[in-house]
Amino acid sequence: MPDPYRGHQYVIDDWHDHHLRQPPRGYHWIGVGADYFLVGVATGLVLESVFGR
Repeated sequence: MPDPYRGHQYVIDDWHDHHLRQPPRGYHWIGVGADYFLVGVATGLVLESVFGR
């Protein structure tokens, strides 16, 4: 995930309200438009993607 999209303004803290699964330790959901990405906090690597939700 590019650095500009790793800022807190993109982090989805209410993942349950967005019908996303709980992120494993060390990951969080990032929302970009109608798409969501499960991203490693330390690495920025995308573990999972959900498009058009």
